[in-house]
Amino acid sequence: MKPQHLFIFVMMLWGVSHAYDACYPHQVHISLGDAYYNVMYNYNSELSGNEPNSSVIIIWQTNDACQDSNLLHIFSEDHSYDQTFIGENFYHESINLFINESTATKQGPEGNYTSTSHTAYIYNLKYGVAYTYELKYGDIIVGPYTFTLPDPSPNSTEPMKFVIYADIDTQEKGNHTIDYLTQLVHKDRNAFTAQLLLGDVAYDIYNDLGLRGEYFFNTVQNFSAVWPMMFTPGNHEWYANYSLINFRTRMPLHNKTSNQYFSFNIGKIHFITANIDYFVENADATEKYNMLAWLRKDLEYANSTRDVRPWIVAMTHRAIYCSENSPDDKPWKRCYNFYNNYSDFEELWDSFKVDLVLQAHMHFWERMGPVSKNNSAPYYSPSEDTGKHSIINPQAPVYTLDGSAGNNYFMVKNMSPLANYSINHDTDIAFSTLSLVNDSCLLYEHIRSSDGAVIDYFYLMKGSQYPYPKTPGTKKTHNIWLLMGVVAGIALAAFIGYKKWWKRKIMSEREVPLQKTEMMDIKVNELII
Repeated sequence: MKPQHLFIFVMMLWGVSHAYDACYPHQVHISLGDAYYNVMYNYNSELSGNEPNSSVIIIWQTNDACQDSNLLHIFSEDHSYDQTFIGENFYHESINLFINESTATKQGPEGNYTSTSHTAYIYNLKYGVAYTYELKYGDIIVGPYTFTLPDPSPNSTEPMKFVIYADIDTQEKGNHTIDYLTQLVHKDRNAFTAQLLLGDVAYDIYNDLGLRGEYFFNTVQNFSAVWPMMFTPGNHEWYANYSLINFRTRMPLHNKTSNQYFSFNIGKIHFITANIDYFVENADATEKYNMLAWLRKDLEYANSTRDVRPWIVAMTHRAIYCSENSPDDKPWKRCYNFYNNYSDFEELWDSFKVDLVLQAHMHFWERMGPVSKNNSAPYYSPSEDTGKHSIINPQAPVYTLDGSAGNNYFMVKNMSPLANYSINHDTDIAFSTLSLVNDSCLLYEHIRSSDGAVIDYFYLMKGSQYPYPKTPGTKKTHNIWLLMGVVAGIALAAFIGYKKWWKRKIMSEREVPLQKTEMMDIKVNELII
């Protein structure tokens, strides 16, 4: 059976089960609560959501409303915390969306997608403690799943490691990444602090009348119910103004920003995210103003607290910088034009000294150095580090592009030449990890999904304990002074030569003995020198 036929067969089976268990909990996942945003503002922000101090958010779906049919049981390892929540404790959101998959060139199915999401905001959990939860529907139990929340405080000393991926579906290519992460969570549920999912999932979330999105979130449930999913929407989540992703995910500030932009803090790192596609394609003038104003305010505050939280990491789906062009190669989809299209965001990252920018959208891996105004910016790297695996004291944000987690929609096979700011690229199906080494060092690794091999990596280091790059113009200034010295030397030599010639001429006319002339020349030269 061909892979695409197998996928259709599996989808048909999922469609049958979808229609059968109206109140069966599925698509279970967790995300970090608003406490991870508010910690930076001491729980006093004008943009805090209606659930300002939730520790974790647990989300799942049922096919029907089922508001009183599900129970959530959550308890700590030592059972000092043990709570059971019922329907009235949850936030319920139902969707009944008419989907028409027809396009200008292709006829597609049409019909209604109906589902209900259930959200449990859990408060006052302790960081670093294992909590187990399960969902109950009659005699059926979904779970148990166990998670440990990271410490949002900048005083945290616990190790932190994040998994990064994007542009992924559940067919044979994407399954390499999903299978690897599924196996890993069974071996080590503490392998990652959280997921940084940079958008474009399922391809597309509305296809098969909405069931393809359901199938994706059920496929990643094993690890997404354990590792908090921090989701940045991409252009493939666009359908019905992002409603199919927004009703099933809850990020910090969801009640204010509908997942289109938000921030959160984990230990020494401040993360900030923005949906550039929404900004360009969907937002009106007021929404654009509010989005940029919020990003600026958030970054301004984060930048002012570098003494306690030194790192700022930005997350977007749409890439601002990359070397490859989209397959249809339309002018506005070429990488060298992205900067012009999205310069509002590049200016923010640059102005507030964002350390690292995580991007996706293009279906490959690319590692860039620091970039500013569409050009490479200075940084220090040891001369013996020919692979440039150490980026030290960069003078602009460092950019990565992580769009190679695998999909059957389109994967790049042959890369274009690297741009002036790019260091390395790769087309293997892979994901990445970001680790906090210490206050002054991050480690970024790009990992092949099929065997777990590290394809590429780099250390991002900053601080006075490390060498700084020569500032722009240093080499030029040095060359100017060298040239001026050479010119002065030539002028001095010419002047001395002229003096010798002139004195010899005068002495010759006066018939002064040659020995005396030589002695005078020596004395004159000594005075000049």
